[in-house]
Amino acid sequence: MASLIDVQPDEARKRILEAYAECGLQQGDAAALLNVAESTLIRWVKRLNMGPQVEKLRERARKRGTYKFGRPSLAPRKRRRKEA
Repeated sequence: MASLIDVQPDEARKRILEAYAECGLQQGDAAALLNVAESTLIRWVKRLNMGPQVEKLRERARKRGTYKFGRPSLAPRKRRRKEA
């Protein structure tokens, strides 16, 4: 069975870039949105020579201050003490 990138590479590029943009450039979240494994998304990006495009998105996000390497902290927030 042929995958999307084999049949319609232009459509695949568009979907991949949209997924990255929608997920704040988080690769795992973008893969989940595309309903593929993260390793598959990495392979697709390499096969379609999209590395420079993805890096350009990351650089723009860094300049805007909306991209941070890795996942956001999942540590619980500190609770405020109730005043009596």
